Amino acid sequence: MAGLIDFLIPKVEAQASDAISQPTFGEITAGTGSTTTSSVLLNWDNPTVRVGDKFKVRVEVKTGDLKVSEYKVVITYNKDFLSVVDKDPASPGTQVTIMDTLLTVEDPSTDNIAADGRISVTASAASGIDYQVNKEVVEIEFQAQKQGQTKVQVATAVDGTRLTRLNGQPIAFNVNEVTVNVAQAVAGNPNPQPDTTPTTPTTPTTPTTPVVETPTVIPNTAISDNPSFMLSIALGVGFIFTGFSLMWGKIKRQK
Repeated sequence: MAGLIDFLIPKVEAQASDAISQPTFGEITAGTGSTTTSSVLLNWDNPTVRVGDKFKVRVEVKTGDLKVSEYKVVITYNKDFLSVVDKDPASPGTQVTIMDTLLTVEDPSTDNIAADGRISVTASAASGIDYQVNKEVVEIEFQAQKQGQTKVQVATAVDGTRLTRLNGQPIAFNVNEVTVNVAQAVAGNPNPQPDTTPTTPTTPTTPTTPVVETPTVIPNTAISDNPSFMLSIALGVGFIFTGFSLMWGKIKRQK
């Protein structure tokens, strides 16, 4: 019975696996055994953004222990809400800031360009060299143009972001996006600076007592028509005449 079973169901010996074992349907590039997940991520501080404000978003490339000889970073944004601040006026077009020093941009006018809501940066190493990249490589400065909500995204479609190994093979990676809420601009300066112009101190004025003008009275020198007054004058004239008469008589007697 056992022989019949062995005849009907033959034994199959399992094949030991190794790092270069290949399936029978064709050869593929052997991996490194790495479990690191690569990524291209957008980093920013999520500040309060108003129309006219400028803010920065950085692109971080992480390849883990995998090495790449070239990367292409493509970022998309809505040009109605955001514009890109040019960081290389000497080159044609609008450029962003390159932070990487290992993989470099060959021609800024074609390999570092921002136009029509799309930023494309291609950086590569010297021929025959590859690197592990685990850092922020690009900095983009945006300026808010319109109130509302918009997104900045890592593009992965055709002719989008890619990480390329020395043998020309791409590696997979994760991406993210950021949502930007643009508020209405504040009218005027929300934090006015104090006026530092020195002022001359003023001396308080002492109130003065108003001067009341006293009307000037002109004495009446006219001769009064009062009878008693006229009698007094007559008596006075009589006394004076009598006095002169007495003095004149005395003088004659002495002679």
